[in-house]
Amino acid sequence: MLPRKIRDEYHRAQAFSGLIKNPNFSLQDDFSLWKEFLHTLACRDRKDFLEYVVNLSPTIISMGGKEALVLKVQGIHDVSRWWP
Repeated sequence: MLPRKIRDEYHRAQAFSGLIKNPNFSLQDDFSLWKEFLHTLACRDRKDFLEYVVNLSPTIISMGGKEALVLKVQGIHDVSRWWP
């Protein structure tokens, strides 16, 4: 997959961001890609990252259930309190 070959975090995030907008793109079959995808998006600013997490909610639920989404939201709240 092309984004994995891009070394610069910002440009890799740009490539992943384009993929997420493709309705045929799915992260559900590749957990290692999913982890890399989240790590890469975390290199973006907070506003962009939160927007992507919202758009990825169906994928988060399908991979880990509603509990995974709840935990993700709780983690975001924690980080927001630590670094407002």
